[in-house]
Amino acid sequence: MEAPDGTVWATDTQAPAFYRVRSHGAVEAFTISGYELPADCYSWAPRFGGIAPARDGNMWAVGCKTIARITPAGQITVFPFESTAQVARTLPDGNILFVSNTGTFLLDPLATTTPDFTLSLSAST
Repeated sequence: MEAPDGTVWATDTQAPAFYRVRSHGAVEAFTISGYELPADCYSWAPRFGGIAPARDGNMWAVGCKTIARITPAGQITVFPFESTAQVARTLPDGNILFVSNTGTFLLDPLATTTPDFTLSLSAST
């Protein structure tokens, strides 16, 4: 998935890693140290699947009961999520749409409730 800065990002379904490909072809890997699948996820479940850019300048990825925010500097923050999302898409308004096994959710990446950022998702109808 292409980021606003022209780089291309990809997820690794077998490892907790993200890859950025720069315009000159250099590939950078970013891993989540100490990441383990949530206990109720199967060992074959994808670590992370869909990834999408957001209006906050970050990339957002979905996985088994987790959502990850990846900054342009490669800092990764993982948030717990109630279900397993497979698809992440950027909407025209800059929000992120997640499609999971229990429904469709919207993330406004600019909505913060604490200085540390609290992941707030709203169910979409």
